[in-house]
Amino acid sequence: MAVAAIGTFATPSYELGLANRIVRLVLLVAVFLFQLPGFVAGAAIMLIAMVMIRSYNTPYMWPFIPFNGPALFNVFLRRPLPKIRMRPSIYRPKQSGKQPAE
Repeated sequence: MAVAAIGTFATPSYELGLANRIVRLVLLVAVFLFQLPGFVAGAAIMLIAMVMIRSYNTPYMWPFIPFNGPALFNVFLRRPLPKIRMRPSIYRPKQSGKQPAE
């Protein structure tokens, strides 16, 4: 409960905070009704739902699914936007490099 409370206050977006509350409520009800199997099933259903979502024809869980190691590294260790010289491969750009800075 303490981790959930800290996460509620640390969420930067109001809408994301509401989504977290809904997910937490659904998992709480699943655990109340079915104990551990309810938690496992609820978490698996939510993970499958996130894997199936596509936003702007891009998988929601990219670069985890489908796995892309260099892109995953760039997610964890993000450089400043002006320093990034390559476009993400998931968009299949015609030109992979960006325009040179003036």
